[in-house]
Amino acid sequence: MKNFKMVFLFVLFLYSFSLKSFASSVLVVKCDVNDAKIYLDGKFKGTCGREEPISIMVSAGKHKIELKKLNKNGIYYYFKKTVNLTEGVELTIKTKSRKRYTETYYWKKALKSNQPEDYLLYLKKYPRGKYARKAKAKLKKIGYLVEVWDKTFGGSRSDEAKAIIETKDGGYLVAGKTISYGNDGEDIWLIKIDKNGNKIWDKTFGGSRSDEANAIIETKDGGYLVAGKTSSYSYGNYYPDAWLIKIDKNGNKIWDKTFGGSRSDGANAIIETKDGGYLVAGYNDFNHDYKKDAWLIKIDKNGNKIWDKTFGGGELHSIIETRDGGYLAAGTTRLYNDDYVWIIKIDKNGNKIWDRTFGGSEFDGANAIIETKDGGYLVAGFTYSYGNGGSDVWLIKLDKNGNKIWDRTFGGSRTDGANAIIETKDGGYLVAGYTSSYDKGEGDIWLIKIDKNGNKLWDRTFGGSEWDYPYSIIDTRNGGYLVAGFTHSYGNGGSDVWIIKLKPIK
Repeated sequence: MKNFKMVFLFVLFLYSFSLKSFASSVLVVKCDVNDAKIYLDGKFKGTCGREEPISIMVSAGKHKIELKKLNKNGIYYYFKKTVNLTEGVELTIKTKSRKRYTETYYWKKALKSNQPEDYLLYLKKYPRGKYARKAKAKLKKIGYLVEVWDKTFGGSRSDEAKAIIETKDGGYLVAGKTISYGNDGEDIWLIKIDKNGNKIWDKTFGGSRSDEANAIIETKDGGYLVAGKTSSYSYGNYYPDAWLIKIDKNGNKIWDKTFGGSRSDGANAIIETKDGGYLVAGYNDFNHDYKKDAWLIKIDKNGNKIWDKTFGGGELHSIIETRDGGYLAAGTTRLYNDDYVWIIKIDKNGNKIWDRTFGGSEFDGANAIIETKDGGYLVAGFTYSYGNGGSDVWLIKLDKNGNKIWDRTFGGSRTDGANAIIETKDGGYLVAGYTSSYDKGEGDIWLIKIDKNGNKLWDRTFGGSEWDYPYSIIDTRNGGYLVAGFTHSYGNGGSDVWIIKLKPIK
């Protein structure tokens, strides 16, 4: 009989709740053999395969996990392990076989090992032959996420969350848009929720046309400032203007301001600056050529314009105040009929210090930028020019002068991209994006954890059979994360606001 090589890879992901706060855990099982039967404490729970992991709700404590499969060649795969559902583990087994004997696998603790996570896998052959081969395996703790809660908000039509912030009172504030509620058309929708995701109040702002919020911040005076666009109250007929709305802690409007001309203008991001004012990033079409130009607007605490700057041929999606007292904006610019990632460094008065473009022969863009602890910057967006086909998540690490240190792409053959990124307490980064390459339906929320050098540590998708999408991710004061976007898979129909609360497993 021909020699053959068999590699058996079994990866067990365990996401557990703290025993002090929760009575159950989520067990996610993946394997690289199809139609493998999974048993929990002797009871059949379902089958898993290369692309079909299964999730099992279990009580906290010790449980016996078994995998069984007999393939058409008479080879029997078997795995058994008792695991404690109070910690996350990643378990990888690799073996090699040279004979077509019926096989069984079992685990035994290495007696001479000084490290409790080291195990030996013994491969036995029967009913004949004395041939046996040892294979090492590693059991290690992993920093995956467990879902604490998720909430949907919306009606039967289209509703979305575009941004979320943690508020000083321990809750959260969501900003987005709604067609289900408001004054007909599309309105700005703000939803105030407590730490458990329960709605405290909500407010809509808008008229009979299209209005939406793209960003929100909590201001030093205890209120909030919303940035977006309005067609209901714009200067141009049917064309939108940038729209800012200042509200108090209860969602009551204090003032609002529109900025724009007779064509399309909008605000995509806003920050409160150290001088007590605000800086808005977005786009305008002051040239009346139906092409967007990057636009920055500096305003005082009452919304009065101090200065504004236009940079030709593009749109800004993200803005930060840098440690040197200036600002850094990220977005997209069109050069030679192609779109590129565009980074602009300006001083406190809006004068350009430098700008950088990154991209290839296809469509590329930046959706978010952060300043990192090492003094550089990290850009998150998408690329059609590089990667594995379609669009891929694209991360670009820059030094303080905008020079590229490294870049990474993540994705498959379909549509993938990144909308937000945060720096985590362990020195790495967490990316919030979208994927149709690794989704369960039409598209899923995709979280990717990377180390400080851009190497992927783990990833996880959230979603159902339809289109689900994130816009924002934040780290919370209690050590968790919050993702905001929309879902077509869950809720009341159409698309609904979707908020997911997560915490890492240490």
